[in-house]
Amino acid sequence: MEFLQSYFLMYFSLFPILLHFLNLERVLSSIEKIALRRQILIYKSRRKKRFRLSSLERFHLFLVSLIHPGWRNFFSVISPDTVVAWHRKGFRQFWNLISRKKKNGRPRIRSSTVEIIRKLKRDNPSWGPIKIQGELNRLGIEVSLNTIRKYLREFSSPGRRRSWREFLKNHREYICSMDFFTVPSWKFSVLYCFFVMDHSRRKILHVGVTEHPHLLWVKNQLRKAFPGDEDWKYKILISDNDPVFKAASSFIKDCLGLRHMRIPPGCPWLNGVAERWVKTVRTELVDRIIPLNEDHLLRLLREYVKYYNTARPHMTLGSDAPMGRERDFREEGSRILKIPWCGGLQHSYSWRKLAS
Repeated sequence: MEFLQSYFLMYFSLFPILLHFLNLERVLSSIEKIALRRQILIYKSRRKKRFRLSSLERFHLFLVSLIHPGWRNFFSVISPDTVVAWHRKGFRQFWNLISRKKKNGRPRIRSSTVEIIRKLKRDNPSWGPIKIQGELNRLGIEVSLNTIRKYLREFSSPGRRRSWREFLKNHREYICSMDFFTVPSWKFSVLYCFFVMDHSRRKILHVGVTEHPHLLWVKNQLRKAFPGDEDWKYKILISDNDPVFKAASSFIKDCLGLRHMRIPPGCPWLNGVAERWVKTVRTELVDRIIPLNEDHLLRLLREYVKYYNTARPHMTLGSDAPMGRERDFREEGSRILKIPWCGGLQHSYSWRKLAS
């Protein structure tokens, strides 16, 4: 930048001296002719009344204004104020270029060290910069506290360490959730589908359909999902703030012995396991049928739940079903058997030996 600055200053200081040794009138006359010819070419190349000059044309006219003292008399393409504005803009850009702030401070650390810092924070959410620095020192990596704080800004604050996701992950074996989703029937009435879901294996414990989801019906569905003759492992039942769920809180606590946790309004992601199943059942079943009545939809949902629990592969379970699925091995002379579910909307497969 210093070389560029000295070059421009030398050029503009030596230019008047060069004009003094040359024939000044002839040089100025030639410059005026070149500028007039240039303006004629600009007029010919434009057909509209208002047009924009290119950067090269602006630079050419700007140089003419610096060299020729009477440039205001023969400039017709642009006004003198425009040239002055170009000069001020160029002056600002020139000094912004040579006055840019230089990069100071310490050199950046390696990307591998940054990944180690983030890994230590992800594995230990309660650790602060001092503990992370101590662990790095034991690994032979020297990093300052300010650098560690810089790369910890993307993580949550200490007050949010025990997030809802960590709670669900640590207690998923004792958590189940319930929710509703709606399905329109062929006569444009709304059918309400109720389900209870296990969080640990994504297993559907119960499903029901009704056109009038009142409190007594929900209580009966919960009794079927949690029968009294079984000693279930669940301790927490999650739901949204539906009024019928809120009214059933005392029944869930006193009769079922579960702790009812209602998510805040407008936060469906807090019950994300149930919401994800709603999307799955809509994509694979509900959006591809037109239910005739409650019994028709309930029959299809029960068959789909059986397929979902016993045959459908899940990515989160290592391509296994929630209730577990035995691995089928191929034998000599066997072929693949296709097993339809829900009227052929879904399929599962197994090996079947051909009859000899």
